[in-house]
Amino acid sequence: MPPAEVLTQRSNSFDQARSNLYTTVGTTSDTISHDTIEALPQGANAPVEKVLLQAPGVSQDSAASGLIHVRNDHANVQFRINGVFLPDGVTGFGSIFDTNFIGSASLVVGALPAEYGLRTVGLVDLTTRSDVFNNTGSINYYFGSRETIQPSFEYGGTFGVNCPSASTALPTKAPAASSSSCFGGVQYYFTGSYLQTNEGIENSTPFLNPVHDFSQQERGFAYLSTFIDPYTRLSLIAGTYNASFQIPNVFNAPLFPGIATPVFGFSNFDSSKLNERQNEQTQFGVLALQRSVNGFDGQLSYFTRYNNLHFIPDPAGDLLINGIASDISRQSYTNGFQGDASYVINPAHTLRAGFTVSAEQIWVDNLSFVEPVDPVTMVASPTPFSITDDVQKLGWLAGVYVQDEWKITDKLTMNAGLRFDQMWEFVDANQLSPRLSFTYKPFEGTTFHAGYARYFTPPVLVEAAPANIALFNNTTGQSPNTGTSPVLPERSHYFDTGINQKIIFGCTTSGLKDCTTLDLGLDAYYKIARDLIDNGQFGQALVLSAFNYAQGVAQGVEFSAKFHSGNFQAYANLAVGQEKATQPVSNQFLFDNTTPLADLGGLTRFQYLSTHWIYTDHNQYVTGSAGLSYKWNGTTFSTDMIYGSGLRTGDANIDAIAPYAQFNVGLKRDFAMPDGQPVTVRFDVVNIFDTIYQIRNGTGIGVFSPQYGPRRGYFIGISKKICADPSASDCRNTADGRREYASGFKWPAAPARVSDRYDWTGFYLGLNAGGALGINTMSASGGGGSASVKEPGFLGGAQVGANYQTGPMVWGFEADYDASTQNKSLPAGVLTGSTSQTPWFATLRGRVGMAFDRTLVYGTAGGAAGELRSIVNIPAGTTNTTVTYGSWIAGAGIEYGITDNLSARVEYLYLDKGHIATGVIGPPVTTITSRVQDSFVRAGLNYRFTAW
Repeated sequence: MPPAEVLTQRSNSFDQARSNLYTTVGTTSDTISHDTIEALPQGANAPVEKVLLQAPGVSQDSAASGLIHVRNDHANVQFRINGVFLPDGVTGFGSIFDTNFIGSASLVVGALPAEYGLRTVGLVDLTTRSDVFNNTGSINYYFGSRETIQPSFEYGGTFGVNCPSASTALPTKAPAASSSSCFGGVQYYFTGSYLQTNEGIENSTPFLNPVHDFSQQERGFAYLSTFIDPYTRLSLIAGTYNASFQIPNVFNAPLFPGIATPVFGFSNFDSSKLNERQNEQTQFGVLALQRSVNGFDGQLSYFTRYNNLHFIPDPAGDLLINGIASDISRQSYTNGFQGDASYVINPAHTLRAGFTVSAEQIWVDNLSFVEPVDPVTMVASPTPFSITDDVQKLGWLAGVYVQDEWKITDKLTMNAGLRFDQMWEFVDANQLSPRLSFTYKPFEGTTFHAGYARYFTPPVLVEAAPANIALFNNTTGQSPNTGTSPVLPERSHYFDTGINQKIIFGCTTSGLKDCTTLDLGLDAYYKIARDLIDNGQFGQALVLSAFNYAQGVAQGVEFSAKFHSGNFQAYANLAVGQEKATQPVSNQFLFDNTTPLADLGGLTRFQYLSTHWIYTDHNQYVTGSAGLSYKWNGTTFSTDMIYGSGLRTGDANIDAIAPYAQFNVGLKRDFAMPDGQPVTVRFDVVNIFDTIYQIRNGTGIGVFSPQYGPRRGYFIGISKKICADPSASDCRNTADGRREYASGFKWPAAPARVSDRYDWTGFYLGLNAGGALGINTMSASGGGGSASVKEPGFLGGAQVGANYQTGPMVWGFEADYDASTQNKSLPAGVLTGSTSQTPWFATLRGRVGMAFDRTLVYGTAGGAAGELRSIVNIPAGTTNTTVTYGSWIAGAGIEYGITDNLSARVEYLYLDKGHIATGVIGPPVTTITSRVQDSFVRAGLNYRFTAW
């Protein structure tokens, strides 16, 4: 057995031992593997939160409201990587995790054992992949609708192993002296991705394309692991996430009532031209030391996390439309230690104990522009001024636990524990929390569980930062209420019971994975909470503010089913539940107490909440999901869907948004390549029926603006597996010793070469990136004026083509698709404020060139198509148009053959769109035309499938 494989099996044994530390006995756990994720539409290109929507009881929400909810609770989900808790930090729009690194993702709910504290409504347990340490990787490119481009890479391997190939089982006694000097080697895995899209958050309108929603996101992840000795493993996990977002706009938003104009020179403002933005940064790291020997398993971890969120307003627009323009920055820096230990006292008793302690330093800065309001006449003055309200705090969290897992009989297990948590934050509080659960397995495949847990949930520190609302008195930013009680920790009693049944219909071999199986689950829960924590977006800044309800109740039932038979797998989930609460007891200033509302019986919103039980804004009565995949003759066909009966809406969440269902489909196929490493091509359609539905409609408690689900989108993915040494055994075999793509398409066997001359003949595909420089000339008819502006930008995409060589001449054709960042406002003049955007273009061209062995010089010409988006603003009015154009394109390039199959090139292309009608405005009737002339310089890599 190769040393690297010995190390992999030993690491897998330690991964299994970690389950002795972080048990999920007495809970309900839904697990999705990396292979299952890849089989579903979008695969690992989907964010982690979208993957979790396929788990029972997980409902969809907008990015501004936390993306997901588990069992109708708000932002009370705990993320762990390999058992180590990741602190909260700052909530933003994007997912900080790259789905590629996930070996499995489990959502654990119910009465959690004592080792799990703080965020307890759901535990998202992410484990890193164990199949990536064989000196292989992949290069991936995913692109499609809304100008989405998403290149990514991954690579993993092993080095430095010099220990003998001994047994890979966990050692139970001291190692032999001869092995004391050997080095167990290092396993490593890296992944990185870049995402650029014109739908970075959610569309605020029902139209196909959002307005002002461009986003760029970068993610990176690293994992390293080594054995200090046969008993001890040291692991390092690190991740980074950087993103910028435009905040989506709506049309025709009215001005703030009573605002005095002009504001910064503006007396009116088009809400579709607001320029709000948000930047986010997250870095996290975990260093874990795990030891496993003689019935003892332990792990000591250090974790750190840094977050920075910065909301940048449009000063004039926000002040005119919202009455306040707030520049908000939130930073959080957390460091902490976690220790967990498990010891098997005897076959009946396993004792567990542990601790966690962390310190979090936050800085919350708020610089707001407002207008003064006369306290007597209540009339505003057009003299904006700024108010600074900054807060910083060092907060501490600590917890300890002890528990015993007692196997009363071979069928009945009791898990009992105590946990103590202490917080020193804006308020100081603590709680002793008992946990008790029973698991009963009367028959093979049948499991009953029931449990009780007392939970203690501190608020997220940055969301609980106090506000000095007195600073805003007698301004357009004055609060509609006066209460500023601090945010308290939530205390709750949680009851959960359920049954899981695994039915085996038959097996083709003795291995369980070859069996036809059906897994059924039914679970019910009930939660009673005091000082229930909730949060929402109060004001134009897309940041969350926390508050407490004095009392809260949540209850529900969940059903799940999974079926697996050979190449077919399917699942379905259905959850019915509700969460209700009453009486805000902290940050009361967030709720209006000045305006009586007819639909609330003449009460203000605050009066109604203080005297009535209401549904929380994130409550959804019915939530469902389903999916299936089938691999047939080397091609995987898949579909999945989500259903929601609608989140709450109305002045006090008294109504619900209309129900919706979104269906996605996908197909994926592996193509065997001459180098033995496959190319995977996938095609996905998101929201195939183009269902237009709202996630939020802009009303409800803590809801500021509408958000719509995604419109229909088409996406293509190309992935090429790479290997350091294609002849090595690690590269020739998958983890289970089989080639999953072996049944896919194969290229014909190549005949013997008749010459040593480099041959360009063959089909090829590749990636490209480069820069664009365009000149846009926009004209208004009837002597309305014209203006020109340069439109630089970056571009990137993919191409596919074929060559045929006769002597030194090379003939061929090529088709390509590129996304572009060209986006520019026109200069001063009658067209001031008009913008032009070229988000994508595609070409189909012929090529002819002269080959000098490995060097090919060529010319190219053909047709092009693309999209031109224009927002034109002239005295006669405003128009917003999207035009798909056709044009000619020509250019030249040089390409060099690096290997027999891989080549690199640089090319120049020129495109003239001609005169394109981009809108009619009036009266007086004015026709707008645009002429865009583009020059592109691109570098590219092609992989050619040799025909000889």
